[in-house]
Amino acid sequence: HKRITQMPVIELPAENSTTGRDDEVSYYSKEELARLFAAADAEGGEIAHFVRLLYLTGARRGSLEGLRRGQVQWEQRRMLLQPPGKVATKKRQPIVPILRAMVEPLRALWDATPNDRLFVRGDFYVPYRALCESIGLAGKANPHVMRHTRITHLLQDGKSIYDVAKLVGDTVGTIDRVYGHSSAGYLADLLD
Repeated sequence: HKRITQMPVIELPAENSTTGRDDEVSYYSKEELARLFAAADAEGGEIAHFVRLLYLTGARRGSLEGLRRGQVQWEQRRMLLQPPGKVATKKRQPIVPILRAMVEPLRALWDATPNDRLFVRGDFYVPYRALCESIGLAGKANPHVMRHTRITHLLQDGKSIYDVAKLVGDTVGTIDRVYGHSSAGYLADLLD
């Protein structure tokens, strides 16, 4: 009390500012995703498995690139995306259920390499980018777009926001704030 000698100046953002609002996240339409899957399948090998698993898990690229045999628990039908011994960060690496569509690419990787790591290639950024550019998706040629795509498609398909948040290791608030705009039109169809 009475210790402040000079009043602080606080600058408020302009009235037309979008402070606090996220821009729409980029994602693949279902048609673009089908084209990407087809191109990856035509390419074959690890990139085909990487693209499928990237979509189905909704995981970050690094979580899949470093995936090891011990993280795939066939009996429990789950994958532990956080490697043992890694310190947890804000970028959560959740436990992901092994869906039926994941079994084929996971088995192919499992059988193809005797190594502990399931992917021999350590970095898929460049091949993923080249794959996207080859089918005209240069503006969305980043593996992280696949995470946005999975979340957006699940919400558009009417899946529970709680289930989506659990799958990708985000909070419900984050999912709603970042991806809520993508499902608004679909929500209207569900509510009508």
